[in-house]
Amino acid sequence: MRADPWDDPCWAAVLDRERLGTAAPRIPVLLYHADADQLFPPAAALELLRAYRRQQADVSWADVGTSNHVTGAHRAAPKVITWLDSRLTPC
Repeated sequence: MRADPWDDPCWAAVLDRERLGTAAPRIPVLLYHADADQLFPPAAALELLRAYRRQQADVSWADVGTSNHVTGAHRAAPKVITWLDSRLTPC
């Protein structure tokens, strides 16, 4: 294995195809983000939201306030459950 696989042309090609926002999701999506996320910049999350909306995707946004990457998921849980509940119907 190379010291830095991100510089490998094969990895670069795979990662380029996996770039979020290049294709609209075909199912409804809920995006949420923590304002103080130290791993994924808030500006990147908002750009993904705008990219999906430009492609007419069914995308919703939930702001989880000021929290870090880990606690953001915890704070988002009630909003995620409500969002899912509004879209799932019993058989």
